[in-house]
Amino acid sequence: MAAKSDSSRQIDALTGVRGFAALWVAAFHGSGTLFANPRLPVALANFIHSGWLAVDLFFVLSGFVISYAHLDEFAAPSLARIGRFLKLRIARIYPAHLVVALLWVPIVAVAWLSGRSLSGGLAHNFNLRTFLYAVTLTNGWGLPLSQGWNLPTWSVGSEWFAYLTFPLLAWRLQKVPAPASQIACAAITLLFTTGLALFVNHGSQYMLPESFTLVRVVSEFFIGCCVYGVFRRRRSTWRVAWIPWTGILGSLALACSGRHGLVDGLFILLFGLVVLGLGVTTAGILVRSLACAPAVHLGKISYSIYLVHGMVIVLLREVPGLLTGWGGAHPQLVWPIYLLAVVIAGHVLYRSVEEPARRYLRARWVDRSATG
Repeated sequence: MAAKSDSSRQIDALTGVRGFAALWVAAFHGSGTLFANPRLPVALANFIHSGWLAVDLFFVLSGFVISYAHLDEFAAPSLARIGRFLKLRIARIYPAHLVVALLWVPIVAVAWLSGRSLSGGLAHNFNLRTFLYAVTLTNGWGLPLSQGWNLPTWSVGSEWFAYLTFPLLAWRLQKVPAPASQIACAAITLLFTTGLALFVNHGSQYMLPESFTLVRVVSEFFIGCCVYGVFRRRRSTWRVAWIPWTGILGSLALACSGRHGLVDGLFILLFGLVVLGLGVTTAGILVRSLACAPAVHLGKISYSIYLVHGMVIVLLREVPGLLTGWGGAHPQLVWPIYLLAVVIAGHVLYRSVEEPARRYLRARWVDRSATG
């Protein structure tokens, strides 16, 4: 018999991790576009330049959180349950995504009229084709020339595909009750993607080419689901304080080393330990730090931060004299001002669009249609 879900309790430490992951990827994109300080310590520069891996942490964490909230619903799947689940996910991710996509329209129009280039070339990144891929959430499916419009949101499209697969994954995972079997499923998945990297990339790197994006995303999402399978059958006698520390310190050490390639597969393992450890650990300085009110709020607005940080980069870069004049005179202030601007923009988007739209759609669309 499946264990009863405990999804009514929010795991604040995991919410806090989301916020710091969003800032990590924002710092990565900012470092390559806004300002790269050559005086940064090598380890810190390596850590920032590894920020692209934050999206992989998001995928593992998403698999865990979605399972935490919805796994038991699919012990006996039905079209009604699948429909409600997908509506809930649309209400969660789509309104803010669409608003930010539309906000790019006047920016692109002004750039086009003034003959300026945005993010590597206006014609290449911002066109009707990439806009349509973005608004249909297919921009992260590995389709040729599908990325470009609000470039970071390729992972939103990929995540939507993972949501489409979740009812089937959840139904199958209900039949894998033992924690050891869940660990085996995750290990086999990681071995499969490593083997695929050896075959496709000849061992030069773990991450697969763009055409294999869905393999990367769904495999990591599935590993997150397996981590939840271990979590839900946890024992109160577990000595688990070492698990989150191993995951976090291991990830930090690997990111600060600057080593990438096939070794990047270790990040997926370490991210799984982070998620599992923070789920089962309820005390300690690490949990208290990630579960404090500011960290939790940062986690709540992390999706909006992720959506809007590319726009903040462009606006800061394109404002005449902001970085060439003021930023040149005070380079040490560019990073904190950029990250503060990203947090403020994310907070505004969350308060004005993401959360109100989610509440409205849930009340007027999801719950009302379920009642009907």
